[in-house]
Amino acid sequence: MVKGEFIVKRNYKNPKDTICQCFLKLPIVENCRPYSEGQSDCDLMIRFKAGKEKRIRVEILEHAYPKHVSIALERFRQYPSEAYNLIFAPFISEEAAQLCRQKQVGYIDEAGNMEIMFDTTYICIKGNPNRAPESRRTGGLFRTSATTSALVLRKLLEDTNRAWKLKYLSQEVGCSIG
Repeated sequence: MVKGEFIVKRNYKNPKDTICQCFLKLPIVENCRPYSEGQSDCDLMIRFKAGKEKRIRVEILEHAYPKHVSIALERFRQYPSEAYNLIFAPFISEEAAQLCRQKQVGYIDEAGNMEIMFDTTYICIKGNPNRAPESRRTGGLFRTSATTSALVLRKLLEDTNRAWKLKYLSQEVGCSIG
């Protein structure tokens, strides 16, 4: 079991270096170098201290939503290889990790979570929180546009027999036309 701080700084200019940095922090890894043959954008050759080498084919994802992970897993299936398949992303959710487990594909994220299983090697580090959570704007009932829409709708429903001109409706509600 590997314990300790395992954080990776974002460096997508050269993802091979970032992923090698992840592997080199593990005490069982002696060397990690880019491997240029193959169809993947990022192939690596990992040499373990026991003398064994393993080629790793990495799929780099900007976002690891389950849909994106499923697409990457399908790509691995379409282009079979002798290499071990691995997904690298800023953060892998438990749901995305479960998809990887089902297809026997490893993963590493920038938070330091990883699960790698091949041959007799099993590396599992979990529980590190997402250090840079992505804030996505979602539609909500109390956003400005939703509030304005509710006011307009309320005004229209107050008197359903009245025919409104847009100009007068916007003045009545106190909102702009655009």
